Amino acid sequence: MLATLSLRALCAADRNGILRLLESAGNFSAAEIAVGMELVDHALARPGQADYRFVVAEDGSGIAGYACWGLASLSDGTWDLYWIAVSPDRQGRGFGRQITEHCEADVRREGGRCLLIETSSRAGYEGTLAFYRSLGYEVLARLKDYYTTGDDKVILGKYFPR
Repeated sequence: MLATLSLRALCAADRNGILRLLESAGNFSAAEIAVGMELVDHALARPGQADYRFVVAEDGSGIAGYACWGLASLSDGTWDLYWIAVSPDRQGRGFGRQITEHCEADVRREGGRCLLIETSSRAGYEGTLAFYRSLGYEVLARLKDYYTTGDDKVILGKYFPR
C-alpha cells in the first residue's frame, strides 16, 4: 500500500532539508550534491524560471523526497529527470513511485514524448536501476567508463504515446 504524500512546489524554506536529504542518501558524491544544490539555488533565485521544475514531497514529518526535471535543450518533447531522491528512512513505502508518477504526469500534460534518466553503474546504484525498471523504464544506452574507469553512465527512458 502506498503511503500518502503531500506534493508541492519548491520554496526557499526547503533548501536545507533538500541538502540534508542528499547528504543522507549515502550514494551521492560531494560533487553530485553540489550540482543538485546548484539547481535548487537556480530555481529559488529565479522565480518563474522554466529550465527546471521541482516537486517536494512531505509526509507529515518533513521533507520525504523531491524531484527536479525539465525539457531537454533543443528537443520537441524529450524531458530529463535530473534528480529524484527519497529519504533513506522513508524508502520502500512507494514515495519514489509517487514522485516519479507526478513528474511523468507533468511531462505528459506538456505533450512530452519521453522522459530520460541518467544514472551511475557504480556499486550502490543497483537498487536505483531496479527501481527505474520497476516503473517501466528501459535501459537505452550504457556509456562505458563515462564518469570514471569502471563507472558507466546508464541512460534509461520511458516513452509516452501522443
